[in-house]
Amino acid sequence: MLDNLLKWSIYETGHWGFEPEEFGIAGAIAKNLEIYHPLAEEKNISLKGDYKDYKVKADRNSVELVLRNLISNAIKFTPRGGSVKVSAARENGKVLIHVSDTGQGISRDTMDAIFTMDRKKIKRGTENEKGSGLGLVLSKEFAEKQGGNLSVESEEGKGTTFTFSLPEAEKD
Repeated sequence: MLDNLLKWSIYETGHWGFEPEEFGIAGAIAKNLEIYHPLAEEKNISLKGDYKDYKVKADRNSVELVLRNLISNAIKFTPRGGSVKVSAARENGKVLIHVSDTGQGISRDTMDAIFTMDRKKIKRGTENEKGSGLGLVLSKEFAEKQGGNLSVESEEGKGTTFTFSLPEAEKD
């Protein structure tokens, strides 16, 4: 939470340096799956990836921040024995990164508010984990700043999928 707050304040004051570069998304996904593997194991959650090394043009630090927020939230809101999957696909000049879980899902009312700070409903994780709600707001801003988007699909009791899109790097 403190890390998100610090990054948000840096971004809001105009000091976050977006430096788009071309890179393969597989490395960023693998790195973040590795970071969160111990947390998933602690909750007996299957954490898997299914992706190819699609090339994107984006700010690597911002992409990794979004991945960390989405994977962390998926684990937080998935009960013991559940699963979290990170996948990637290409579509219409974009690379789509999906973070799906078998967690508790999100109500329609909550989905309408998760990307804003004005109607924040903070919900605790399946094991009473805390959060500020700032991570999703920051993640959406970072996705849009790079010409992408962050969206959510969810059904209460069945799970959630966040989709993070990024511009695909131009092919040689």
